[in-house]
Amino acid sequence: MKTKRKVNRFLWLIAVAFVSLFALFESVFSIPVKAEDTTTTNANKYTPVMEDLLKDESFDRSAYPAVADDYSLKVIQIAESSDKELFIYVYQPSHDTKDLTATAVNMSTVVSPYNIYNLTLVSTYGVFDKYKVEDLTVLDDPVRYYSIASIFRVFDETIDDYRNVNTVGEDEQKAFSVAQRWVVYKQDGVTTYDMVRNEVVTITNKIVGHIEYPEGFKLYTDCCHSHFVAFTADRNIEKLIAARVYYGTREKTWQYTMWNGETTTYDPALEYVATPHTVYITYTDTAQNDGDGFLGKKYTWNRIEKTSDFLANEDTEHLNINSGTIADLESMQWILRFVETDYTSTSSGYVTTNYSTVVSDVSILQLTFETDGKVYDLGVVDNMTTGSEDPVGVADTKLDIILDNIGDMFKNFWDQFVKIIKWVLIVVLGAVILFTCAPWLLVLLGKLCGWILKGVLWVIKLPFKGLAWLGKLFKKKKN
Repeated sequence: MKTKRKVNRFLWLIAVAFVSLFALFESVFSIPVKAEDTTTTNANKYTPVMEDLLKDESFDRSAYPAVADDYSLKVIQIAESSDKELFIYVYQPSHDTKDLTATAVNMSTVVSPYNIYNLTLVSTYGVFDKYKVEDLTVLDDPVRYYSIASIFRVFDETIDDYRNVNTVGEDEQKAFSVAQRWVVYKQDGVTTYDMVRNEVVTITNKIVGHIEYPEGFKLYTDCCHSHFVAFTADRNIEKLIAARVYYGTREKTWQYTMWNGETTTYDPALEYVATPHTVYITYTDTAQNDGDGFLGKKYTWNRIEKTSDFLANEDTEHLNINSGTIADLESMQWILRFVETDYTSTSSGYVTTNYSTVVSDVSILQLTFETDGKVYDLGVVDNMTTGSEDPVGVADTKLDIILDNIGDMFKNFWDQFVKIIKWVLIVVLGAVILFTCAPWLLVLLGKLCGWILKGVLWVIKLPFKGLAWLGKLFKKKKN
């Protein structure tokens, strides 16, 4: 047992040394912070935010002034509780003029990639807020890691500008860069928090929407909705290898009746809160619709693709994407086709019932990419955005393509027919003009020929007239 304890102590010392080196070399902006564990005072109440922050002797409250027009959120500290809970401390400068509340963070741990963790406000004092991280349990590992890419709050149209180019979509939550990596460990019996700056990718512009793929003729309407997010970033991404995307869903039902018009309902459990999802996609992944109805067409697409390649794909011609979206996509770098949902419509008598899945709060959490031969795996700063419930394009079925081909055939035939008719009319009109004006043309032609003949004879006689004139001149001089 003594030997085992010595080995464990030795391993623990190595871990602490590794963390110290990590904090030293990771970034020149390393900020070591010490803080005692935050604890609960009772089952329903947590220690006040200022009590926790003042446990750190280096904490300078004057460094965090109230700023009326600064509507950002800034993470200044984290802490673990004895109940294995994680707390995040936030500086909110505009508290006195516009009190804003954080809703979630995009964070990864040693056992989990970047994901959305909801926040619950448990204590506030002036510009300082204390949040509990939901659905996260602190590990028992001697060294714990927390990489926070961004923090969210609800989008406020009175103070925020829409960043995305969606003409009908909306930013539901605004993301603020945190770009911090925290390392937590015990040192001399005290829980120590070392923070270093971390690289992140910031999404600078994006489009969220979906394309509708009819499955062909059936006894009811059946379609596949392919949801996408197209984006540009503040980093040069030569090859996008993988991505993690967050989104929410709600099941929607709406009916049309002759006497009531349209009635819309949601799953009662999901009417106000969407079900969260996180998907991981790679550049080798593909997806497809079924196309299993009569004259249905099956399409296949890449999960990750450059928007230029997507727009150049021959299948894209059959998606009938509206011109405004095409123009917006041309300014994007990459497109992620992250999930497919079903849309159906059935009719019974005077009632038409429609079922669909509404996708909302789309946010890119993590990108793995290669640039200049180096591979990066970084957290992402990206708003949660909801696109329109109307598709940006509806794909052609085989019947649509057949009808389009027939239409093209008739159009080509008609174009050729019109050209032939034009030439026939030109020839006929020329003949009519020729025969109608023939006598006048013959007289004019005769006069023209006479003038030409006279001119030719004059030119021929001119040398002889010159010689005759010279002969007369020579004769006069001789006399």
